Amino acid sequence: MMRLIHFLETKPRWLLITMNLCFVIAVGFTDYLTGNEISVSIFYLPPVLITAWFGGKWSGMWMAVLITLVWQLANVESGGTFSNPAITFWNSVMRLAFFLVIVLILDGLRTTFRREVVLARTDSLTGAANARALQDRAEMEIDRAKRYGHPLTVAYIDIDDLKKVNDRFGHSAGDELIREVAGIVSKSIRSVDMVARLGGDEFVVLLPETDDVAAQTVFNKLNIQVSESSGKNGRPPASVSVGVVTFRQAPETVDDMLELVDNVMYMVKNSGKAAARFEIFPGIS
Repeated sequence: MMRLIHFLETKPRWLLITMNLCFVIAVGFTDYLTGNEISVSIFYLPPVLITAWFGGKWSGMWMAVLITLVWQLANVESGGTFSNPAITFWNSVMRLAFFLVIVLILDGLRTTFRREVVLARTDSLTGAANARALQDRAEMEIDRAKRYGHPLTVAYIDIDDLKKVNDRFGHSAGDELIREVAGIVSKSIRSVDMVARLGGDEFVVLLPETDDVAAQTVFNKLNIQVSESSGKNGRPPASVSVGVVTFRQAPETVDDMLELVDNVMYMVKNSGKAAARFEIFPGIS
C-alpha cells in the first residue's frame, strides 16, 4: 500500500486528475450500458479517493460534483424513471453528500498522515532531519553519485565541550546551544542539502554534487558563525569540530561513509578542536 502511495505521489497532479476524469467517464458509460439492472456504483468511489488524497480537499470536492452529475446522467439516459421528479433530485443530493463526507474524512486523515510522516523523520529538539531520514537520503545520494559520477561531500559536526555547558549552565542551556548550531548550519547550506542530528551534539551534513573547494568555503566560516551567535545568557562562545570528506568515488554503504567522516572529525578533536579538517576520498596518491 505504501509503495502504491509513493508511486502515485511521484506523478504530476494534472496527470492524476486526468486519469481520474477518464476513469469516471468510463464508469459512467458502463453505467449507461448496463442500465438499472446492474449496479456499478462502487466504481465511482476510487476517483474521489485518489483525487482527494493526492489533489487535496477542493479537487476532491469538484470530483465529487462531477461524479454525481455523471452518475445522474447515466441513470437518466439509461431510462431510469421515478414516480416523482423530486426523487431524482433527492438521490443526487444524497450521492453528493456521501462523496463530500468521504472527501472531508480523507482530507483529515491525509493531513494527520503527512504530519506523522514528517515527525517520524524530524529531530524533535532542532527540527533537523533525524537518523532515519539521513539513512534514506544518504542511500539515495550514494546511488546517484555512483550512477552519474558526481562528487558527494559529507560533513560530521560535533559541538565542542557541550558537557561543560550542561554542567555549568544546565541542560536547557545545552539544548539551546544545540538548536542554535542546527540553525546556523541550516542557514549555511543550500535547500538541496541536508542537515541531520544523530543525537546528542553530533550532526551530519550531506552536500550532493559538491566538490572540496565549495565545501571549504562553507565550513571554514562555520566556527566563526557559531562563535558569534552562541555567546548568550552568560555562556562563553561555543565552537564546533568538523570533519569533511569529499567523495570523488561514492562509498559502498552509508555506514562506510559515516565511519570515514566520523574518523576525520575525531582527528580535529584530538588536535585541539574548534576547526575543520578536509579530506578527499579516495586520497590522491
